[in-house]
Amino acid sequence: GEPNPLYKQGFSRVGCFPCIMAKHNEVKQIMNRYPERIKELKDLEKEYQACFFVPNYIPKRCCTQSVIKDGKEVRYPSTADVEKYLSDKNQTIDLFATEPTSCISFYNLCE
Repeated sequence: GEPNPLYKQGFSRVGCFPCIMAKHNEVKQIMNRYPERIKELKDLEKEYQACFFVPNYIPKRCCTQSVIKDGKEVRYPSTADVEKYLSDKNQTIDLFATEPTSCISFYNLCE
């Protein structure tokens, strides 16, 4: 069979759309090509009162959500935070970015 067409659009992980480990440029592509998916993520976050992206996905200073865990504040980015950060982010390479580099799925179902 043919590979998922998203691979031909430059996405490296397509098991979940987007994958929580998607690179910043991939989420930015989704923002541009599939804005309805970003809206769905925002709606789901509101419904479930949870954040889709992992805590270190964008700099903590850009995260508006937080919880207290073991007496410490853990900041989480909402999809709206990620969208704003990536929209404002300079188009040049960010040498100090901490983008996810590998999937940590327990079931390894991504691809």
